[in-house]
Amino acid sequence: RLMVLTGVCILLPPFWPLAFALTCYLLFPATVARIGVAAGVLLIGAVVATCGLMVAAMSWLLRLLG
Repeated sequence: RLMVLTGVCILLPPFWPLAFALTCYLLFPATVARIGVAAGVLLIGAVVATCGLMVAAMSWLLRLLG
């Protein structure tokens, strides 16, 4: 698998980040899975925080206009 991935990495430079991620996953599957879970939790937290800030800004703007 790593030989095919190395070939893709050398032949297709736009796919280098994907090749790096797949190499890390193939070499360290448990660690990459934990990092993925942590990244998912952070992403969900960022989405919730952004929605909260948008609601706060919208309510402030409505009070300002009304």
